[in-house]
Amino acid sequence: MVIKLFSHCGSQAQILSVQHKLYLVLRYLLFRVINVSSSEHSTIAIANNSQVTSNNNEVLSITTDTKKRKITTPAQDTIRLKIQECESQLNFEVRKRDAGFGDDENRHKIKKLRLDLESEKSKLKTLQQNAERQQIFRNERNARLK
Repeated sequence: MVIKLFSHCGSQAQILSVQHKLYLVLRYLLFRVINVSSSEHSTIAIANNSQVTSNNNEVLSITTDTKKRKITTPAQDTIRLKIQECESQLNFEVRKRDAGFGDDENRHKIKKLRLDLESEKSKLKTLQQNAERQQIFRNERNARLK
C-alpha cells in the first residue's frame, strides 16, 4: 500500500527511505512522552485503578486499590516496570501492524512480547504469593513467641 503511494519517488531505496521516515514520524506521534516534571509531585492514573506516583521523573511506588492489602517488595516493583515496558512495546508493535507497517518480523515481535508479558505476569504472581506466605509465616511465628 505504501509502496503504491510512493511509487513516483523513483528507486526502491528512495521508497524505503520514505517508508522509514514515515515510520519514525508515526512512532514519534504515537508515543510522545508527556513531561511530568512540571510539578514536583504528580500522580498518573493507569488502568485497573492502579497509580504510579512520581517525584521528579522517578517512579517511587506502584499501588493498586484493592480490598485486600497486598505486600509489595522491591522485586515486585521491578517486575511491574518490566510488565509496563512490555505492554507499551506490544501496544506500539500492534499499532504499527494495524497501520500497515507490519511484516513477518513485526508478527514475530508481537508473539515474543506476548510470551514475555505472560511470563513476567506469572513471575509477579509468584512473588506476590511468596510475599503473602512469608507474611503469614512471620505473623504465626511472632504469635507463638509471645
